[in-house]
Amino acid sequence: MPKPTYQDAELVLRLYDLRREEVMRRARKWFMGEFSAKTLAEFKAQCPPGSDTNAYFRQVVSYWDMAAAIVLQGALHEDLFFASVGEDIGVWMQVQAFIAELRAERKNPRYLSQLEELARRHMAWRERKLAETVQASGTGERKKIRRTARTTKPAAKVGPRRRPGRQRP
Repeated sequence: MPKPTYQDAELVLRLYDLRREEVMRRARKWFMGEFSAKTLAEFKAQCPPGSDTNAYFRQVVSYWDMAAAIVLQGALHEDLFFASVGEDIGVWMQVQAFIAELRAERKNPRYLSQLEELARRHMAWRERKLAETVQASGTGERKKIRRTARTTKPAAKVGPRRRPGRQRP
């Protein structure tokens, strides 16, 4: 795969800026902190049509499905995207328990399928990176770390932490 370009970096930053928009920030905070549906019935109870929570849900999942399309279609370097974000996986984890029911009800078997594929690829990418890290730690890098640890002097001990404004007795 070719190296990321300046345009890839610009697009990652643009996607980040969109996540910082005020309403999107509130929607993301609700989604990651309060949304807890595990079934379609729970989803309908938490996100009734016309409610703020329904709008928040749609905003978050449609944003990540759109970002997924950008990456999956090759408009954004996949490795750069994966190295820059992680929320896509969290969003997918929140909806995967009831996505089959939601797709059936909406008569749309591809609803959020781009997000699903992106999360699958992202998790596989993380596994590869972890394996690379473990492999690297088993080579000369690990020996170097151990050797450095043996020759490095321990840090000086610091006394107990004091609260600001408190005087010593």
